[in-house]
Amino acid sequence: MSVEPLRKRTMTLSQLQMRTLDVLRKVRFQLGRQAHEEGMSDAEFIDSILEPLETDIHQDRQMLKMLRRSKKDGN
Repeated sequence: MSVEPLRKRTMTLSQLQMRTLDVLRKVRFQLGRQAHEEGMSDAEFIDSILEPLETDIHQDRQMLKMLRRSKKDGN
């Protein structure tokens, strides 16, 4: 029995740009927020906004690296 290769769609440049702009808007809001105001704490912000984007970018880079390697080995 063989293992199926990973299949993940990577973000397009446009999708990455839009997500980055959205995160920057949220960062600007977070930085302007006072500690006593409504909203996420800095730790919650990092966990729910920054880390998912960072993870997706790392995964996309790994997936693209694997695809380049497989094309190189296949040719």
